[in-house]
Amino acid sequence: MAAAGLPMQEIDHVVAGAILLVSVAQAFADPEVLKRAPRTAFFKAAAATGLLMGSLVLWMWHVAGRPIEQFGLVGWIGPDPVPIALAAALWPLMLAAAVWALLTRFRGPAARFYSGYRHLMPHSRTELPLAYGAAGLGGFGEEIAFRGFLIWYLSALAGPSVATLASSLIFGLAHGYQGKVGITFATIAGLLLAGIYLLSASLLLVVWMHATYNIASFTVGYRVLHAPAGGVDRSDAPLRS
Repeated sequence: MAAAGLPMQEIDHVVAGAILLVSVAQAFADPEVLKRAPRTAFFKAAAATGLLMGSLVLWMWHVAGRPIEQFGLVGWIGPDPVPIALAAALWPLMLAAAVWALLTRFRGPAARFYSGYRHLMPHSRTELPLAYGAAGLGGFGEEIAFRGFLIWYLSALAGPSVATLASSLIFGLAHGYQGKVGITFATIAGLLLAGIYLLSASLLLVVWMHATYNIASFTVGYRVLHAPAGGVDRSDAPLRS
């Protein structure tokens, strides 16, 4: 059941303000600083941040006296589970096809693109589980915060259209550590995910899509940049390659 009609409380302003504050702070983050940190620490921090973000937002929702099953603007699963299940099943197949294309026909362009994010990509097989954990938990936390909560909050203030645009812009700012290209890409991705969320009425679907996309992206980045070298475990090396 959706929570569109639930009244707003003071704690909601605190949660929204915290999300905005953290996102704006990320917009001014220096990517060069991140390059000097160990990759394993980055992956662990990203996983912990995603888990903490999602858990805190849901906990605040509970503290406000609202049922967790009514979280968000349109709900967790959606009114028609069968199309949602089909979409969830088709999405990994689409990702797999895209990964295959990037690793074969478009490997050169993919390598050139991912070279700008070399410091964020896993460099060895031992780093892949950490990267995948960050991908999954990051997708969970960000969808809970930006699509589940922020769209609900902003819709109550200005309507769903403004909420979709504003939440996507804030989501883009939260990826400032990826530079200007990362902010632009994340904003567009936020608009697409918000649209799917509102059309499907399923928060779980966009959580699944976001998390699996992150995993696919880490896989492509690893394969085009580091897999050919093989055998060298540099999981504790700094982000700068």
